[in-house]
Amino acid sequence: MASTQDMEHHQMTLNSPGPLGSENSGIQPDTQITDPQGRQPQLICVEVTVLRAHNVPHIKHRFGGKTRFYVTIAYQTTKKKTEGVQIEGQTVQWDQKLDAFKFFVLPPSSSLTLSLYAKSLARSDILIGKYEIPVEPQINVPFVLSNGDGQAGQSTEAVTLYLTISVSMNEARPILPTDLVVTQAPLDPCTCILSACTLCVSVLSRLAF
Repeated sequence: MASTQDMEHHQMTLNSPGPLGSENSGIQPDTQITDPQGRQPQLICVEVTVLRAHNVPHIKHRFGGKTRFYVTIAYQTTKKKTEGVQIEGQTVQWDQKLDAFKFFVLPPSSSLTLSLYAKSLARSDILIGKYEIPVEPQINVPFVLSNGDGQAGQSTEAVTLYLTISVSMNEARPILPTDLVVTQAPLDPCTCILSACTLCVSVLSRLAF
């Protein structure tokens, strides 16, 4: 898990949400959402700080040099993305806070998609793995992960990704402040358990270009 120092160092405050790549331009949540059952939409605000990943697989680069890795978090068409960072040993260190973003959901709410990629200069970036994070608080509820894109090879190494995520409902009370720990293992089907403070995720890794 992330250390107490990590948690204290990455205290999150609400930023003005903006589209990917634009920190200053505001983005308005979808105010036209309707529901035939008469349910009231809830405004959700998400803040994420991506810390680091350990035991990241080494991926051979066709043009030499070290491969860069990045993390995305998305809800439907809204996506936030870290910078691409080179691997050092088997660790990638981002320490990057993403812009907060807002959206409306109908209860029961949908989920956020967290993904880890390796950048490729020759073709589309390689999806290492991804999983769905419920935006409402859940304890000990398993959910199924999807794997990488199947382009050659599978990992036998366990990859651990550390990040902090805060999800607030109606811009008032926080409902899911947590330190996420993602553990990667060669299991199929892939499932994970969300506890009060830790999310343990099993995924398959895709290695080579």
